[in-house]
Amino acid sequence: MRIIFLISLSLLSLHRSSAQAELELILDPDINYQTMHSFGASDSWAAQFFGKNYPLEKREKMAEWLFSKEFDENGNPSGIGLSLWRFNIGTGGAQLGDSSRMHWNWRRTDCFRDADGNWDWSKQEGQQWFLNKAREYGVEYYKAIVYSPPYWWTRNGLNISAPEETLHMNIQPEKISEYASFLADILQHFQDEGTPFDYLSPFNEPEWDWSGGLAEGSPASNDELYTLIKELDREFSKRKLSTKMLIGDAGDHRYLFSDFNNDKARGNKINYFYSPSSPSYLGNLPNVEKAISSHSYHSVWPVDTLILTRKRITEKISNTNADISFWQTEYCILQQNDDIGNGWRRDLGINTALYVARIIHHDLSLANASSWQFWTAMTHMNFKGGLIYVDAGEGNQGSTGPRDKLYESLKYDGEIRDSKILWALGNYSHFIRPGMHRINAEFANRFSLTEQATDLMVSAFRDPVKKDIVIVFVNYSGEEKSVHLPDNEKYFSLHSYITSEDKNLEYVETRGKLLNIPARSVLTLLMEENILSHGTTK
Repeated sequence: MRIIFLISLSLLSLHRSSAQAELELILDPDINYQTMHSFGASDSWAAQFFGKNYPLEKREKMAEWLFSKEFDENGNPSGIGLSLWRFNIGTGGAQLGDSSRMHWNWRRTDCFRDADGNWDWSKQEGQQWFLNKAREYGVEYYKAIVYSPPYWWTRNGLNISAPEETLHMNIQPEKISEYASFLADILQHFQDEGTPFDYLSPFNEPEWDWSGGLAEGSPASNDELYTLIKELDREFSKRKLSTKMLIGDAGDHRYLFSDFNNDKARGNKINYFYSPSSPSYLGNLPNVEKAISSHSYHSVWPVDTLILTRKRITEKISNTNADISFWQTEYCILQQNDDIGNGWRRDLGINTALYVARIIHHDLSLANASSWQFWTAMTHMNFKGGLIYVDAGEGNQGSTGPRDKLYESLKYDGEIRDSKILWALGNYSHFIRPGMHRINAEFANRFSLTEQATDLMVSAFRDPVKKDIVIVFVNYSGEEKSVHLPDNEKYFSLHSYITSEDKNLEYVETRGKLLNIPARSVLTLLMEENILSHGTTK
């Protein structure tokens, strides 16, 4: 079934001429790409303080923004309906205090276990509060991630790597089995409590040098990761854990398909872990999810890099092992460029939100990402790193770092603010639910991907059971676009939701055959199947 939309666009906005022309969009629900798994965010690092110390009313509002799938009395979504929540397993930086050599103390983590082997499941209280709220709201998936082995088993007694050991995992080699058992103990606890984690990411950005003290972390070679994964797989099988390991979490997409930065020990991860001819093949391990993951940092600008990098992921998977899926598991703004301005400092407005929406679009439509996850769900920093922001009041932009007084006071209370990034992610996460299929959506006039990336982008998804279709438009241009909807009796109920400079995922009534997409906006069109044609009533 092909559905044709006629889109009236100014060719001036496509850098061609000032004449008006109609552009056709073709949807074909019979052409399917990836099955969508989830949209998520991380509880690192602010949840440990917000979830423990903040007034209940503010915590509840943050949870509603992140997890709610409901609508208010005006038809507006109450939240963005995340379908995955990422929980950071702490490894003891908080116990070390200042001797941890991490001056950014928000990034030191508590740990359920101490160096003497004593367990305390009341630890990580603030994070557990948000974890429990996610379960109350019905979030579908839960992923645990660990950044470093516990400090008492590392080579240098810290949760950061030593400057002279920037290539190898920061763990005493003889402690690998104990470390695997430690992680399994935590997963076992939550499974026994009836609240299991669906996934574990057993390492994070192992390509980077983590000796600087900005956050807990450890480098690791592919060989070291393989050894740890095999040990964890045996431990999981022995305990009959339901958790699957998610492999990758590379700090740059290019480590998946090349020896990026000439790093042969940590590059080409798709081939290393998932080529059936590789001696380190993981595809036959029962406790490993058949997926590879990485982060969108550093590969999103300029636009040609954004496009080419994602194409290469798809090509590499197709040529190596088409049975695995790709997950984008972390992104926030780390690059400065002309599109977003204001450097790294926080921006609650639409410009940064559109920039992120463009990245989501390309990760989904070119890299075939099944899961897309933002970095921190909440932050106190004057930095483009969160979905929800906390500060000291009107005119304040949050903390700039450990030397200002807000760095400590915002651990206990502050003004909470949503952002356009939050709601633009919601244009995807609230409506594209687990199990939906991405379907073919293309412009018949076949404008180049580069032209679309600076003008109008579109992706579409279909519920295989309900047959509803979700279409997400990202209008990067400064001009309104008018979409002429088709004569198609199969779909009779149309709902539009807009995030723009003056709207936060706001419901806009859609009637007739003309859909207006505001300039500089993200619009989600929900097309509900006309079940009256099947002899039933709504």
